[in-house]
Amino acid sequence: MKRCGLRSRPWREPPNRLGTAGDQQASVQNPLAALENGLATAKTLAEALPFIQIYDRETVVVKYGGHAMGDTETARKFAADIVLLKLVGIHPVVVHGGGPQISRMLEKAGVKSEFIDGLRVTDPDTMEVAEMVLSGSVNKELAHLITAAGREADVRGVGLSGKDARLITVEKAVRVKKDPDSMIERVIDLGLVGEPTDVDPTLVQALINAPEDYVPVIAPIGSPKMARPTTSTPTPPPAPWPARWAPSASSCFRTFRACSIKTAS
Repeated sequence: MKRCGLRSRPWREPPNRLGTAGDQQASVQNPLAALENGLATAKTLAEALPFIQIYDRETVVVKYGGHAMGDTETARKFAADIVLLKLVGIHPVVVHGGGPQISRMLEKAGVKSEFIDGLRVTDPDTMEVAEMVLSGSVNKELAHLITAAGREADVRGVGLSGKDARLITVEKAVRVKKDPDSMIERVIDLGLVGEPTDVDPTLVQALINAPEDYVPVIAPIGSPKMARPTTSTPTPPPAPWPARWAPSASSCFRTFRACSIKTAS
C-alpha cells in the first residue's frame, strides 16, 4: 500500500473567539447558559492541553459513525468539537459512515438488505442508494453542521467523496467463511463492497494548506484502480468493474491511518 503522508500546515494564529454559532445563540437567549458553556469549554481545554500539545499542527483523522449519527443534538456537538480542534491548531479530517441511514432509505425504497458477518451485500441497486445517502444527504449535512458550528470563527466543512480526485482507490473485498459442520471454507461474494488500497491526499492537503480554515468531510465511496493504457496495446477497463465501490468507514479509517498521519476515533 502506498504511504500518502499528509503534511502539517505552518502555524497560523487562530481567531480570538472560540465561540461557535450555538454558543452565540445561547448567549443571547440565556446568559447563564452561555457562561456555563464557556466554563465547560475552558475545563475541557485545560484537561486536553497535554494532548493539544502532542497533536499541535498535526493532521488528525476522526472516524464518525455508528449510532452517534442518528441523533441530531449529538451531531451538532460533534461538529462543535471538530471546530474546536481546528481552532486550537489541529487539522481534523472526518471520515464518516452512514449504515443506519442507508438501511432506512432502502426500507423506504422496498429493497431488502442482506448482511454477512456485519457487511452489507451490495448489488447495483443498493449501491445507487448507498452512494446517494453517503455522498449526498449524510456527507453534506455533516459538512453543513461543521460550517454552522464554526460560523463565528469562519471554519468551514467541505463535503467530499472518496471518488473525488482519486482520493480513495479500492479493490473488491474478499471474505471467506468456514462452514461449522464441514469446516470447509467458501468465498463470500459481497457484491460492490470494496477494500481501500490507496489514498491520494492531494485534494485533502490542498484544503489543509489553504489560507481559509477548511475541514474535509469524506464519504466512504471509492473508485477501482483502472488499468493504464499503453501506446502499443491499449487496455480498456474490464467490464465487471463498476465506476464505484462502497468500502466501510472503518476500512477507510484504517487506510488513512496507514498514511503518515495521526488518527483518533
